[in-house]
Amino acid sequence: VCMLIPRTLPYQGPMTTLPGIGDLEGSEDFVALDVCFGSVNVRLSLCEDEQTWVNNIPIGRDSHFRRVFSDVGLHAVGIQEAHAKEARSWKSSDYLRLCSGPHGHSQRGDVELWLSLSKPWGSVGGKPVCITEPMVTVQASAQCLLLVSIRAPWFSYDIMVLHAPHQWKKKGEEDFERDARVSKFWSDVHSVISKRRAPHRPLFTLADANSRVPPRQFDGIGMDVDREVGHLDDHFVDLCVEFDIALPATFPHLRKGPKETCHSSLHPPARIDYVAVPLDLLHCVHEAEVMETIDLLSSAPDHFLTCARIKWSQPFTTSKKRANGKLPSWKLKSASGQQAFIAALATLGRPSWSLSIHDHREIVEVRVRKLLHESFADGQSTPYQPYVSQSTADLSHFRSQLLHVRA
Repeated sequence: VCMLIPRTLPYQGPMTTLPGIGDLEGSEDFVALDVCFGSVNVRLSLCEDEQTWVNNIPIGRDSHFRRVFSDVGLHAVGIQEAHAKEARSWKSSDYLRLCSGPHGHSQRGDVELWLSLSKPWGSVGGKPVCITEPMVTVQASAQCLLLVSIRAPWFSYDIMVLHAPHQWKKKGEEDFERDARVSKFWSDVHSVISKRRAPHRPLFTLADANSRVPPRQFDGIGMDVDREVGHLDDHFVDLCVEFDIALPATFPHLRKGPKETCHSSLHPPARIDYVAVPLDLLHCVHEAEVMETIDLLSSAPDHFLTCARIKWSQPFTTSKKRANGKLPSWKLKSASGQQAFIAALATLGRPSWSLSIHDHREIVEVRVRKLLHESFADGQSTPYQPYVSQSTADLSHFRSQLLHVRA
């Protein structure tokens, strides 16, 4: 039945639970994540010593944006045109700031990623979990691109911040030169994503893409698309299709607030800023919103903060748990172990079907694997040859262990 439910229109009715079967929430094998991602083009230097005067009062930009992001509840924020003086990462109060810094002939940097170190990203066994600095690594950095990996037992994803070039021509630039410049940027982005360190993790993208979304037959793009687009708008969407990246704001049932993210005096209002999520997590998006009332310290802001909140669940597996390999076949023949396993299996918790089919299967698999190791931990050795008695097999097993100790 679940295979007939469209992945882009998750079931909204009441969830049922089989009699005698509980849920996995609160289990130490299960992590419940609730993360809010944001993206905004600020067009301001956010260096720690920079200030903006409001009503003759100096306001520190760094502290102002920390407060704004914290009040909104953002865990990860991609920022464009932040004008960093150098490439660096540091702890700015309760946020970890990662700046790409200037590259090439540029005097100032462009993109940054802010990660909350104090807000819980989720819970394991009912206990809140937060990221720490050692979990974060910069994989790639360029003038308008920053790729960061977060590796935690409960969160293993990549986050990319982008600022794509404008599609209008520079002074004295021909059409083919503009097309080549824009195409090269997206080609470089494609190369960075393709060459990530294996194994590749699902990718969140926080972008000022300077691109609208044309209609496309793809599960990650909804019905709320742009009908009037240019040929250069295809680059961003092609990237999303190839790497299974979804755009929640294109789904009317997920979008909250206005559609447009940019109001420029030179061009009509348009949606060009995005919080893009892995396609497999699209059904977990709670809402996608453009916040026009957020104070970005600009008298006439042309970009607005866009964000998306995602709630999902997945197995929590530490390296110690992963070290448990396959059980020897002789252990699985233990009669007492089989009885214990069957009894424990009858009380196995079942995840809610609000999860994806893949997450549901993986959570059940983790629990079953744990039950197997617990039920057959003390099983006796069983001979491979059916004609060998159990006592002879036990003696052989004891001798092999003794020889190993002597060696």
